[in-house]
Amino acid sequence: MVHPFVQRDFDVWSASQSCNYVIKEAAIIFETGGDKLLDKILLVESPKYLKVSRIILRDIITEVEIHKRMSMQWSDSQKRKNADYIIKNDEKYSLVCQVLKLHDTFSNSK
Repeated sequence: MVHPFVQRDFDVWSASQSCNYVIKEAAIIFETGGDKLLDKILLVESPKYLKVSRIILRDIITEVEIHKRMSMQWSDSQKRKNADYIIKNDEKYSLVCQVLKLHDTFSNSK
């Protein structure tokens, strides 16, 4: 019920932008079919243990609840097959460097 309204708001906002690109964040973009409305897909990938620890801190929910939620979502390996770009958010690689590289790519692609 919510997704059509969110999409409509995004479309209006996106059309009003004057930059070379816009980014839409959506945790379940593949599960909702929203990926079919986008030009490129960027996956931010983290090891499961990091995702779980971050979610526990952010949402203050149990690990059992997190795994239940994750079991209803596509795995990173499924998403990876459909992604055009991947950012590794694993505390080993610089996020800033990865984002700047993609910014250069996106800025020069039009």
